[in-house]
Amino acid sequence: MTVILLKMCGAGRVFSVEPVAHRRGMAQASGADAVIDPVEADASKVILNETGGRGVDLAIDCAARGDSMANCIKATRNGGRMVVTGIPVDVGVSLDWHVARRKELAIFNVRRSNHESEAALTLLGQHASRFAPIITHSLPLDRVQSAFDMLENFSDGAGKVVLNP
Repeated sequence: MTVILLKMCGAGRVFSVEPVAHRRGMAQASGADAVIDPVEADASKVILNETGGRGVDLAIDCAARGDSMANCIKATRNGGRMVVTGIPVDVGVSLDWHVARRKELAIFNVRRSNHESEAALTLLGQHASRFAPIITHSLPLDRVQSAFDMLENFSDGAGKVVLNP
């Protein structure tokens, strides 16, 4: 969804870093200009190389897992911005503060769905065809646990799952 929204807002080159193969495919189909498997390559090095050493203006960490925040910091240009939309599993996270400070990064924390549901529904309704490809499953409400298990484990090619009451 982040790739789609970035493209809708006019972002230039969008890099997507994703370890799950079917999700890399969804990112590319959603408009990502470059898709990187962080298991196969050091994503921040690839991004720095692709930007001539400058880095990106904005890095968005949708995962908040492992070293994803550190990689965002490394890949962001001096004076750039980093947004964390992911929810870390652990209470404390590792953050290379010295690199972030030297780069003078602006770091933003975002609480997803913070009273923006109506705006999101309007956007989805107005641009349904752009979001439809990432909806991979539709399940009855009584299978809610199956849906969450599928999403947590990235199984069965899951992207977004719609629950039908």
